[in-house]
Amino acid sequence: RKQLSFNIMVGGLSGLGKTTTINALFRGWQGGAGSLSKEWAVAPAEVTRDIDNSRAFERLDPPSNTVLRVTPVDTPGYGDKLDSERAVSPIHEYAISRMRNRLRAERSVRGADPIDTKAHPDEQLHCLLYFVPPHRLLSTDRLFLQRMQRLMPVIVVIAKADTLSDAELAAQREMLKNELALAHIAPYTFSEDVARSADAPPTAGSSAGSSAADAADAAVAFAAAKEARLPLSCRRYSRGRQPGEALAIASRSAGYPWGKLSAVDPNHSDLLLLQQLLLSHHAEELIHIARAKYHSYRRR
Repeated sequence: RKQLSFNIMVGGLSGLGKTTTINALFRGWQGGAGSLSKEWAVAPAEVTRDIDNSRAFERLDPPSNTVLRVTPVDTPGYGDKLDSERAVSPIHEYAISRMRNRLRAERSVRGADPIDTKAHPDEQLHCLLYFVPPHRLLSTDRLFLQRMQRLMPVIVVIAKADTLSDAELAAQREMLKNELALAHIAPYTFSEDVARSADAPPTAGSSAGSSAADAADAAVAFAAAKEARLPLSCRRYSRGRQPGEALAIASRSAGYPWGKLSAVDPNHSDLLLLQQLLLSHHAEELIHIARAKYHSYRRR
């Protein structure tokens, strides 16, 4: 049985729900069954104070007999007033060290490629999932993305989507497109050509103790998963998003005096779509791009 390693770095400003999003993505992905409404009921995470790569999640793809082993690398968020260089340098150096580790592993086995073997797990980081705050793009965001795109593909997502109206969200997507181009940052976009059909959605079972709210959440999640099986060109794009534009994330469901936010409802958040695009459809493509960047680094 083949094992494929996929290492995802997570970065961005403090307080954007980065760790909470990662918890939600993997709790709903690893099991592959059960009520999605319960899988995605994730509490706010504690503040990440150090780089954390202590967790790994595995899922078997039966058609290819391949185990995808995903390791999220959670990084500390930075503050508004922190010097950009001080915020970026430690994390950039960590990413470089992972490339050095892979190079040492290759040389230790006389040039053999250690990728996907249990004896020599892949140390390289394969993509950066980067969270930008609502309404703005900070100078530290630009520096972070400029540095990291040399080492791995970068994926930009808009955090706290529930704080933005549809018009504000459209304006932020347009701003991001223009600002990133001016800064010579080329984020990875989820191409429709790469995406494959998703697995069949799990059955939303109901237990004797399930509430009406749980049943409603399960129905929304089931409908979203069913739609996600379609090719990307046939799907609805939530909240006016156009193909190739940044996904907008609400990291967890919540209740407000004016209504309820469901993280798994595509009309509220692209969280479920991010899970399927990142962890299913595009994982191999991202690994391929990261390997090409590593080979460029090795030739220096």
